[in-house]
Amino acid sequence: MRRSTLVLALGAFTSLLLACGSSGQNSTGSATAKPTPTPIATTASAASPTGKYQRNITDLDTNNGTWTMQFGSVGLFTLHTPNGHDHQLTYSVSGDRITMREMEMCPEDGTYTWMESGGMLTFHVVTDDCKVTLRPKVLADGPWTRV
Repeated sequence: MRRSTLVLALGAFTSLLLACGSSGQNSTGSATAKPTPTPIATTASAASPTGKYQRNITDLDTNNGTWTMQFGSVGLFTLHTPNGHDHQLTYSVSGDRITMREMEMCPEDGTYTWMESGGMLTFHVVTDDCKVTLRPKVLADGPWTRV
């Protein structure tokens, strides 16, 4: 088989695989699980937030109530909303700065300063161009309490 024919055949096969996998369903018609985001690399010398924190938010148009932030493996955390939605975010830490990205709703990076002291975690916006969600308001308008 000529090289150009092989390249075309591989390209067509790859396109077919991508088209078949884009529906969010497997071959039985069942929904497939969302892929797990890949953690953003954190510098080896940087400490990063750990554990679980909560914050009661009452000044949003929707989703007022208790929000929970759960830091898992370094580079990943989950934000649980009062209405039961979970948002997976990736993050990286460099000194007192943390850069976050939510893969589902807001792929733009948000950079904050952060501090953990006395069981409280606080964020202050450095820059966050997320236009879709309330990420800066939810994260930085008040302290998060370790639970």
